Amino acid sequence: METYQVVPDAPESRTEPTPNWQTTMTQILWGLALSTLTLDIPLLQELLSFLGLLLLYLGF
Repeated sequence: METYQVVPDAPESRTEPTPNWQTTMTQILWGLALSTLTLDIPLLQELLSFLGLLLLYLGF
């Protein structure tokens, strides 16, 4: 029977958490994209606008 050993990851290969400015800019860009997107589906249009404004609010 074979035995397996767990080899820990090297410290260089671990991913660090994203900085706060990058998360904020991502929220702002998605908010702008969703709030400017127009579709002819009535409920979806209001939902996308609301989500876009919510992401803009959270980003700022």
